[in-house]
Amino acid sequence: MEFTQNSIKLKSNYKKKKICLKIKQEEKYMINIMLKMKIILNILAQIINLSIYFNQALFMLYFCFRVILCYRISIQMFLNGSFFQFLVHLQLKFKLFKIIKGLVILLILFYQKQLFITDQI
Repeated sequence: MEFTQNSIKLKSNYKKKKICLKIKQEEKYMINIMLKMKIILNILAQIINLSIYFNQALFMLYFCFRVILCYRISIQMFLNGSFFQFLVHLQLKFKLFKIIKGLVILLILFYQKQLFITDQI
């Protein structure tokens, strides 16, 4: 009986470690994508000479990736058993969502206003 309980614990620990390793690999992949998109957006901003709009879009893109990474980190915290840190992380994540929502609305309004001005010229 004790042997089966130990083997079940070992299997669950192995699954947790495997999930955590997969999450870490996904985090590295997301960070690489984020850096590549940052480079591409900076090049486009320099070429088109609309650095204000692209910098805002870049900031929002960076923020969205940070929220995705927050999800990954909070899942990892939950799997590691630090439930209090998980709850604090969830609270921070929802604040980030409110900020992102506000930024998206501001960028859309700003972009629409800019299009309206350029259409009249």
